[in-house]
Order: sequence, then structure tokens, then C-alpha cells
Amino acid sequence: MIFLRKLQEDDLKIILNWKKKKEYLSKEHSLTMEFEKNWFNNIEMDESCKYWVINSGAIKVGIAGINHINVKDKSCDLECIVEEKHFRNRGIDEIVISNLLEYAFDEINMEKVYIKELENNDIFSKDECTKCIDGIGSGLFSNKIELFGYEFILIDKTDWKKFREHYLLERINID
Repeated sequence: MIFLRKLQEDDLKIILNWKKKKEYLSKEHSLTMEFEKNWFNNIEMDESCKYWVINSGAIKVGIAGINHINVKDKSCDLECIVEEKHFRNRGIDEIVISNLLEYAFDEINMEKVYIKELENNDIFSKDECTKCIDGIGSGLFSNKIELFGYEFILIDKTDWKKFREHYLLERINID
């Protein structure tokens, strides 16, 4: 059973371990627990972001967040990273992202959500989604944009309402 639990200070050790993995960290950059604690203290007070730990039963498998919440513009960014390799490619990203889209549009009343395209996000690797991303089709994931050197998918509330039945496959608890 997948669920999201609000990020807590005792999660920082595993997050630091995930961040220190060779696949993410360049040699010239080092992270410390002090750095993580400062980051945690900053996001705890920041109303423009929310972070959760992704859990599969009792196992912490990744981190998810809604960032850059702009109440005036009614937009935000969404991120989801399954850090534990043996939990990747099992559809967890898809479940988390679809539930966070629902949360962003319904709970915090956003109109636009940007999702950073990551190579291991299951939601972007399905054939039908890939066709939409590549511009072959039209649908929920058809609006691809580049910001700050990264590719994002822009999803607006109107499109989500049209497509949500197809993409919101399993509802999960979000703490």
C-alpha cells in the first residue's frame, strides 16, 4: 500500500543517503546532515512548498513534493522521485503523481501544475503518454515546455478534469 507521510526531521538521514548516491551527486559537491537540517527548517516555515516521504507499507521508498506554490498565479511545481531502485518501474511514480495532481487542483486550488520530466518517472514512460509528450497525440501530457534548462509538462486544471478518470488509478492517503 502506497501512502505519503509529511516529511519529518527523522527522515533526513535516509534522504541524505539517497542524495549521496553516486548517480545524483557530483564529486565537487558534498552534503552534510547540517545542510539537510537547514533545508528542512527552511521548508517547514515556507508556505510555498510541501514535502512528503513516499512509503510502500513500512518502507520509505522516495520523496514527493509540491514546490513554488504561487497563490496569486495559482501555479506550482510537482516532483516525485522513487529513490529505492527495486521499487522503480512498478507504477509508484504514476500513482503518486496522479494523486498529487488531484491534491494540487482540488485541495490547494491550483490552475496550472508543472511536472519536471525525469527519466525514471513511470507516468512519462507509458506508450500513450510518450506519444502525447512527443507531440504525436493530444492529451493530458501534450504541453511540454522548457524552463531553466529542464523539460516540464504543464497540466492545467481543465485538462485534468477531462483526463483524471484515466490517470487517477489508485487513491492514496496524503498526510
